Amino acid sequence: DRHHDYRYRRSGGEPTSWSRIIRIGVMVGMVVILLVIGAVMTERLILKNDNTTIDTDWVTVDGVRYRERRLTTFLIMGLDEFGPQDSSGSYQNSQQADFLMLVAFDHEDKSYSVLHLNRDTMTDVEVLDITGARTGHTRWEQLALAHTYGNGLEVSCLNTCRAVSRLLFGVSIDYYISLTMDAVAILNDGLGGVTLTMPRDYTAIDPAFTEGARVTLSGEQALRFVRARMTVDDGTNLSRMERQRLYLNALLSLLSQPELATEETALKLWRSLSGTESGRGAMLTDATWTQIHGLTEDLTDYECRGIFVPQGEADYSGDYVEFHVDREDLARLVVSLYLDLPD
Repeated sequence: DRHHDYRYRRSGGEPTSWSRIIRIGVMVGMVVILLVIGAVMTERLILKNDNTTIDTDWVTVDGVRYRERRLTTFLIMGLDEFGPQDSSGSYQNSQQADFLMLVAFDHEDKSYSVLHLNRDTMTDVEVLDITGARTGHTRWEQLALAHTYGNGLEVSCLNTCRAVSRLLFGVSIDYYISLTMDAVAILNDGLGGVTLTMPRDYTAIDPAFTEGARVTLSGEQALRFVRARMTVDDGTNLSRMERQRLYLNALLSLLSQPELATEETALKLWRSLSGTESGRGAMLTDATWTQIHGLTEDLTDYECRGIFVPQGEADYSGDYVEFHVDREDLARLVVSLYLDLPD
C-alpha cells in the first residue's frame, strides 16, 4: 500500500497449513496496520514546523486549516550528473537536484499546474545518519542539497520529497521522477526536437541562438540551453530558470499533441530513460509505467493552469547563493494550487 510518507511496506510468510496461514495472516495484518499508523504519525511529527501542521488530508497554513485537494503530484528532479543513476555506496553523495518542478494533476476539473522551484531556495533539509536512517534533525540550507543525503537513489529522492513537502507547508507528494542530464537529449530527440523562438540573443550558448531565430534544438543544444549559467545573461540561476521555463513551455506544447502522446512514443521514451535490465538509466522513479503513461495522456486532455514560480530575493553576498522565498507569496500559491477551505 502507498502512504503519504512515501514508503511501501510488504509482508509475507511461508506457512505449513491452512489454519496456520490464517493465524499468521491475521497477526501479520495487525502488525502491518500498527507499523503503518506509527510510520504515518512519525512522518507528521517530523514534517511539523513553526506554521505548518499535518493531519491526514489537512494542512494548516499560517493558522488557517485547509483540506488538501484530490490531486496526483509528481516531483521531477534534474540532477547535476551524466550517466546512469547508481548508488553512491554510502548515505552521502555529491548529486544536487539542480532542477525541481512539482506537477499536480487535478482529475476533477481536468487541469494541471507546474510549480518551478529555485534550487537555491533556503529551507529546512532533513539530515540522515550514516546508516541512512532519518534523524528528525534539519539544516537550513539550499533545497538542492536535500538530494546529497542518502545513497543517490531512492533514499535521496525521498529526502528531497520531504524537503519540498516541508517547504510547501506539508502538501503531499505522491511520486518522484529523478533525471540525469542525459535525459534532456533523450526526451528532446525522442520527440523529434523541441522548437524555440529565441526571445533575445543567446549566442553565448550557441551561434544559432540569435534574437528572433526559430530553432529546432538537437539534444545537445537543448541541454546547453537549459544548463548554461555562468556565461549567459547575469550568470544567475534565476536567469537560467527563465530559459528552463521557455523550453518547458515548448516541451509541454509538444507533448500535448495527440500524434506524439501515443503509447508507442511513451513506451519508447520510458525504455530509453530507464536503461536496461543490466544497468540503470537516466531516470529513476517510484511510479509505474502505467502511471507515467497516464500522465502523458493527461497532458493531451487537461488544460495547463500555468507554470508558477515563488517570488523571493537572492542573496549573493556569501560563498553560495541563497534564495529567500517570500513566505506570503508562497502561501498564496500553495493555497491556490493545492488546497481547499473545509466545507
